[in-house]
Amino acid sequence: MWEERFKTPDYVFGTEPAQSLRDHQSCLSQGKTALSVADVEGRNSVFMAQCGMDVTALEFAPSAIAKARKLASSRGVTVDFRQTDVLAHDWPDTYDIVVGIFIQFVGPDDRRRLFDGMKRSVKQGGLIMLHGYTPRQLEYGTGGLPFA
Repeated sequence: MWEERFKTPDYVFGTEPAQSLRDHQSCLSQGKTALSVADVEGRNSVFMAQCGMDVTALEFAPSAIAKARKLASSRGVTVDFRQTDVLAHDWPDTYDIVVGIFIQFVGPDDRRRLFDGMKRSVKQGGLIMLHGYTPRQLEYGTGGLPFA
């Protein structure tokens, strides 16, 4: 399903970072490490790299990763893109910042496991940034898959 969704010539969500990441750009310090969870086509990980961060991005769909690499190259930055299923990931590394933006694809049963992994991946004193929807978003018929 994910591979088909991103196997398009265009960037599904565009190439500019999520507004919440731009709003909190002061948290993206040069030289710090960051992990972007379910990064999709790179718009957020590439932005963090442009801020001078050492960024690792986790994504499942190879077509999304290919576009993310192309975006990083066009912006002159490097990101460590890793193809993985975040629900099966072992979360071996730690980072100064762990970012999850619009990761609402995770149903209620897997949400705790994903969030526990993200918590394990943030260094002591680090930051987890989440940007998502409330259940009320379902009323609008936008915003991805219909999980509550």
